[in-house]
Parts: sequence; C-alpha cells; structure tokens
Amino acid sequence: MLTALFLVVCMGDVHVRNETSYSVPLFPEAVFATEITKPEEVLGFPVGERTANPDQIETLLQQWSLQTERGLLKTYAHSHEGRPLSVMIISSPANLKKLDEYQSNIQKLRDPRKLSDGEAQNLMRDLPATAWLAYSIHGNESSGSDASIALIYYLLAAQSPELDRFLNEMIIFIDPMMNPDGRARFCKELQETRGQSPNFDNQSLLHSGSWPYGRTNHYFYDLNRDFTLGINPETIGRVRMINQWAPQLFVDAHEMGSTSTFLFSPAREPINLHLAGFNKKWGQTFAIDQAHAFDERGWRYFTGEWNDNWYPGYSFWCAYRGSLTILYEQARLAEDGVKRPEGTIMTYRESVHHQLASSLTNLKTLLENHQKMRQDFWADRKKVVSAESPYAGVTYAILPSQNGRRMREFIRTLQLQSFELYELSEAYRVKSATNQLGQKVADIVLPVGTLLLPRLQSEARLLTSMMEFDPRIPMETLKKERREILEKGGSIMYDTTGWCATMLHDLESYELPEGLPSKAKAYVAQDQGPLDQPLDAEALAYVWNGLDDNSVAVAARLMEQGIQVRVADETFKFEDDEFPRGSVLVVRADQSRAFAEIIPHLETVSKELSIKASAIHTGWGDGDLADLGGDHFQLLEKPHIAMYGRGTFSSYDYGSIWHVIDRYLGVSFSQLDSGSSHDLRRYNVIILPTNYGSLDESLLKRLKEWVKTGGTLITVGQSSAQIANEKAEFSKVRQLSDVLEKLDEYELDLLKKWEAKKMDWSTDEIWSNSPPNQQEFPWSNLPKRAEKDELAKQDAWRAQFMPQGAIFAARADQNHWLTLGCREYVPTMYSRDPLLMTTDEAPVRFGVMIPKAQAVPKKKAAETESLTRAGWAMTPEGQELRLRMSGLLWPEASDRIANAAYLTRERFGLGQIIMFASSPAFRGTTMGTIRLLINAITYGPGLGTSNVNNLDLPTP
Repeated sequence: MLTALFLVVCMGDVHVRNETSYSVPLFPEAVFATEITKPEEVLGFPVGERTANPDQIETLLQQWSLQTERGLLKTYAHSHEGRPLSVMIISSPANLKKLDEYQSNIQKLRDPRKLSDGEAQNLMRDLPATAWLAYSIHGNESSGSDASIALIYYLLAAQSPELDRFLNEMIIFIDPMMNPDGRARFCKELQETRGQSPNFDNQSLLHSGSWPYGRTNHYFYDLNRDFTLGINPETIGRVRMINQWAPQLFVDAHEMGSTSTFLFSPAREPINLHLAGFNKKWGQTFAIDQAHAFDERGWRYFTGEWNDNWYPGYSFWCAYRGSLTILYEQARLAEDGVKRPEGTIMTYRESVHHQLASSLTNLKTLLENHQKMRQDFWADRKKVVSAESPYAGVTYAILPSQNGRRMREFIRTLQLQSFELYELSEAYRVKSATNQLGQKVADIVLPVGTLLLPRLQSEARLLTSMMEFDPRIPMETLKKERREILEKGGSIMYDTTGWCATMLHDLESYELPEGLPSKAKAYVAQDQGPLDQPLDAEALAYVWNGLDDNSVAVAARLMEQGIQVRVADETFKFEDDEFPRGSVLVVRADQSRAFAEIIPHLETVSKELSIKASAIHTGWGDGDLADLGGDHFQLLEKPHIAMYGRGTFSSYDYGSIWHVIDRYLGVSFSQLDSGSSHDLRRYNVIILPTNYGSLDESLLKRLKEWVKTGGTLITVGQSSAQIANEKAEFSKVRQLSDVLEKLDEYELDLLKKWEAKKMDWSTDEIWSNSPPNQQEFPWSNLPKRAEKDELAKQDAWRAQFMPQGAIFAARADQNHWLTLGCREYVPTMYSRDPLLMTTDEAPVRFGVMIPKAQAVPKKKAAETESLTRAGWAMTPEGQELRLRMSGLLWPEASDRIANAAYLTRERFGLGQIIMFASSPAFRGTTMGTIRLLINAITYGPGLGTSNVNNLDLPTP
C-alpha cells in the first residue's frame, strides 16, 4: 500500500496529501447491505489498491450471484485456456423474472417488417433501458475490470432511492473481464515485478511489461479487432449474447499511454458511413454529461484526437446494430501509479475511480433518455427496411465453392451476425454485376447453390459495412490524411482500411445492382452425407479434395501418425472421379503397415475435419491424365516444425501463426526462444515471424547451415527483409529500394514469363525459310528509365504513401506447389511491409493482368506506340493491371507495389527459403494467404528440399 506523499489534482487545485490514496472511499455516502460480501474480503485489499486477478473476480461474481436477488450471473463463453467469461445481469427482482419476455420484445423491434408501428410503441413503452458495460478487453489495461468490481458491488449492495430507480428502470449487463487469459498473464508478471517500495517510473517492467504482454488472448490475438468475423471463442460467445439483447448503450473501457489523461467518445472523422445518424446526436449528449462529471471532480479529459471510427471490427461493431457505443481510454497506471509530465503522481486507485465515475454517469444519462433513444432506433429501423432505404437494390452473390472449410466459416460468420441468407434454387442470369477486382461484367450466370445476401434487411448497416467491396473514405478525411503524410510522415488512419468479408475468406463474389432474385430461397445447410461411414480397406488409395483447405490438415495429421501421404501437382481423374491439383492421397502400396490398420486413422481425421475421403480402385488416368504411379503424385515428408518468438519478434504475427498450426493443421510444433541456442537438427521447418528489431548474427549463421542441409525456412514481413539484405549473404531476394539500378533485369524476368504465355505468333513466320527483315523484342518500345539517383528520389517519394492496411489482388502461379488449392489470384492484406524482388521463383505477385475493356487493335511494327509501365515493370499490350481490391491506396504507393513479389521461394543448398512480404495469417482472417502458409509448412519438406537429416522423432 502506498504511504508516500502524493501531489494530486483535486477540483483544479494542487495540494499535498499525507493519507494513502486508497483510504478515500469510492462511494462516500453509500450504505451497503451487510449480507453482500465486500470485495476486500475476497481480494485481501481495497478495490484499486492492486490489480484483481481473474480467479478473484470470478470468485466474487459467484459469491454475489448467490447472495442477491438483484443479479443473475451468466457465463457466455470460455477462453482458449478454459477460463469462464461471465456477465452479471443487474436489475430489480421483478425485471429479472421477466428477462425472457424483455429479450423477446427487443428482438421483435429489430425488424419493422414483422411489427406494426402501434405494436412497436406498446413494446417500447414497457421496456426498461438496457446497457452493456464491458471492461479490459486488453488484459494489461486493468483498471476497467477493477472498476467493474466496485460498480457491481454498488449496484448489488447499495441502498438508496436513486439506485432503486436504476434497478427498476434498467437492465444492466456488466462484462467485467473480457480477456481473462491476457489478464492472468498480466497479473502474473505484476506479481513477479512488484516491489516493497512503490515504483512510479513508467519505463519499469512493472508498468511496461514484457513479451508477449498481457494485451492479447492465449494466441496473442487482439480481441478488439475480432467482432465482425469472430475468430476466437471469447468473441463468439460475447457477440451471440449481445446480439440477443441489442443494448441501447455499450461501453468499452480501455487504457492508453501512461502520461495521457482520459479519452471518451465521440470519435473524430473518419466515421463509418453506415452508422446511423442518431449515434452522433446521442453521442454528443452522453459526452456533455461525462464532461460535466469530470469537470466537477477537476479531472482532465479529451475526446476525438487519435480516435476514429472507420474500421467496423472493433467492439463498436454493435453500433451498426443500433447501440450507442462509448469508448473509455484511461492513462495506464500499473498499481503503484506513474509520475506524470507535470510532476504529479496519479495512483492506480484514481484510474479505477475515473472508469467507475464514467460508468455511473453514462448510466444516469441513459436512464433519462432511453425512451427517446429507442424511438430514434425504431425510426431508423423502419427507414433501413423501407422501399426508400439507401440499402435497397443491391445483393451480394457468393459463388459455390469446393472449399468446405472456408464456406463453413463464412456461413458461421453470417449466422453469428444474424444476417438473412439465401441461396439460388436454380441457375440465374444477371445482366450486369461488379466483381471483386472492380470490373463491371455483363451477362453472367450464377449457378445453383450461389449464396445471396440482400442488403435490404434489418441488419443492413452491419451487413453492408462487412460485405461492401470498396468503402470510400470521405474527401475531407483524404485531404487530412495526405497532409499528415507529407507534413508529419504519419497517418490519421488508426487501423486497416480494407476488410471485406468475402475477400478475407477468399470466396468469389459479385455485387449485383438488384434486390433479391425471385429464384432465391432461404438458405438451409446441406447434408454432407455420413462422414463416419466405414472406409474400404481394399481400395488402392483414398483422396481428399485439394480445393478444401482441410485437405492440408489431413496430410499434416496423418503424417504425424506415421502414415505416408502424397499430393497431386496437377488435375487427375480415375474412372468417373476428377480431382484438382493439390488433392491429398494415401496410397495403400506406400504403407509399411497393413491398410486395415491405417483405415481407422483416415476415418477419424476425415470426420474431425468434415472432409470426405474418396476411394480409388484404379490408378489408370485416361489419355494424358496422370496415372497413380507417375511423378505427379509426390511423396511428402513429415514436417518437424519450430518457430522463433520473444525478443523483438511480433507477438501478433507469432500468435496468429501459432493459432494456424494448432487449430488449422492440428499438429505439434516447438516454440523457440530467440534469446537461446538450440539444436536445429531436430526440425525441418523453421518459421521466423515478422521481427521489428535485428536478427541475431549467430542465429543467422546457424540458420544458413541448417537450410543448406535441407531445412525449409519460412520468413514473414520484416524478418523477410532482413534475410533479403545483401549483407546477410543468405538469400538472393532483395527489397525494391536496394535494386533500383537493376530494375531492367527484374523486368526482363517478368517479360519472359509473360511471353511464355502468349500464343499469338504467326505460323508463317515460324515456318518461313528466310530470317525476318526486322526483329522486335518485348522491350523494344519501353520508355527509358531514369538514372539511379532520380529513381531513388522517386522511390523515397512513393514510399511515404505506403498503405496503413488494404486488400490487394495478387496473381498466383498455377504451376507452383505453394499455390496448391488457390484461385488464379489471392486477396492479400498488405501494409507498410517489405517489397520483395526476385528473378527466381515468385509464386505470388502483386497485381492481376486482365484484358482491357476495349483492347486497342494490334498495330504494325512501324505504328507501335511506346508501352507503359506499372511501377517498375511493363504492362503487356492490351492488358491492364488490377491491384487494389479494397481500402485506401494512394496512386504513388500503387505504382510502387505493383508486380513486387508477395511470396518467394528459392533453393539454398539442399534446403529452401520461403518469404512472405506480410503476415499471411493477419488476425486469423486472411484465408487465401493462410492456405499459402499451411502449404509451405506442410508440403515444404517433401516438395522443396532434399532433406538429409530424415528426422524420425517420437510421435507425440
């Protein structure tokens, strides 16, 4: 407990206080019921003196739920580590008995198509106000959860007429601990760094923390970016329950830099265009009341500034469903408090008090305005589903896919958000549509089974914000952003600017300029058939469709069980069954065990992954198709995987890759500390997530020797940049800025690849008996490039405008094993990451070549005009390069990124280096590039190396 003298700001005056800051009561005039356990009886200290850990918070919740008629405890999810996520529902006993009725009536109000205006008015008249107060989604932003303890205790135990009105007229949901795994990690480190004497230095480990920090959950995901797609169980449970109740008020309590003050909503521009107008109106009302409450106490605060509301994946996703959302950002003070720039010391107790006072103030404002707020909500709902709705006349069409995993995940997301989903019962021809590359296409036929999402539905605002291909930032914001870039070298955009759900899932989709087609029917999940049907041990082989991402997991899991697995590098057909390249096979003749012993493993994996195993009874491929005994069915090598972390490696990147290996592939791997030395001979795959520092020279040396002997090294982002440095003497890949004087060499490599695809030669010239009078080369009409100094100047200018985060189209080499299971282009999430250049293998490059809408007729040699370049590389005649799919991309950056490699692969000794320019598993959401990653991990040892170690480690 702190007993030092404190300088504190109180009512605007600076004074000295001898007492401990914890002796000042948070509720100085409150009288509490004695039958309700006091928080300090469980915590062992007053609220706000120290940080309560998850077990203590859950114990209090459980005890209180048994001691009061004012509260009902609900567990809505469990974290990855098995900790409960609970919400305390607080209201009067009478209201709590009617929860089901209230929830039903709230749901009726969500769709005016099924409710008359008179019925709605009767329902709204009797509904209590609803508020969901959520705390500490980032585990090391701890004051919110501690404030929630005090708030719950006050609401359950305090006795006053004012509180009686709260309970009678409101239903309050308090979500005290949104990230228990992260908080547990944070509390453990606090315990390890806590000293006898207080420490006010914000550089101390007590305040700064260490890798991977407590901010994130078990897999190091930022849960405050997860609310639209719902990758994590914490989010899925929370979203489901919030959607059931549609709270009028949603508060999300955070912390920020320790030397700041307190930020609360409203946000500054850009504000997403799909938020209802009443959000701004009521946000202002709540902000004014909150400002008054802070002014009365002499507390400093601010609004807006760095806080925008453009990205819809924050916790404020519920604003698109009609909730008023309020953000708190309290200066982060870990227990002892921090010495501020003006010389005062703010204690942890004070930070808890700020969060608590804000919560009560917002509840009071809601109490006084909830009826008017509900009227605005109802009016907006009616507008959204009306014939005059701005959302009328547009439908999103998602084509059927053989990628069962992605389709299931996509549909799960839609159902999680309660969207109305339809499908085509018969083929449907549309006159015009827009594809994901921004092309206007005409007269296309949508096949049976196409999924349809009409924008005209009750959740139109959220649906459109998640599904629209190309949200446009308002011009005034663009002007501010460009000024910020050029004058300060920064950005006002707080998060990624591209997030289209179909692009993140890499599912082919169209935007139709029409309402729901008449041939549509409500979506009903299709029965896959019995996946637990016994397999035939007499089959020659079993095949899993390579277009399904789970086929890679099949291969990984079976190899981990000692089963020999093959993968096909081209399409094949046996009897009447045709399979795409990338399909996985288990061949009876390959196995050292009886096939009957292996069959149960095949059945189990197929059932676990919901993917069908198809029996093959002949290895004959008709005509030129591959035969089972040929070279197109390549034997794989079991991967022994390790990944480096800690130090300066990105915990976000590390965690998302960890999640992919653990949950997608479902195989074991070793987590290595970058600060320690290891015997690398145990592994044939090593992954380096993006690294914001410098890779250790001794580690680089060991990795070189390891790759030479047959290892597969996979690098991401800034780790790729460091491996691509000429001084590392490792890879031949380079960054764009390092090879400006060699751009002609890189361009020539691309020209060769393009010319290899052309089929417009003159047969007369080929079979002519005489040489041509004049030979034209692919580069003959290219403009001359600037000198090196000018190129460097131009590149530096372009580099200023690199994106905060956008979705790019990247062409995939359909003849390369790394792109098995991929379409001709892959949506990639890319930000201010390295631009990789190579004349070796680049299975995925930024930009897709498409024919121009009206190709210019080919001219004779004498009439040929100069060709053009997209960035450093020529654009072939009659073609155009499509690059940006969604998000903000300045022309300067577009010119710089075009044609650079997203994914490279090169031999090094007996092994190989595979480089990703940016994170392939961004927030666990980018499924197209996740496929590239799992291909690299699972197939790399067998397809790209000559591994001399031939490891045979014990099977886990």
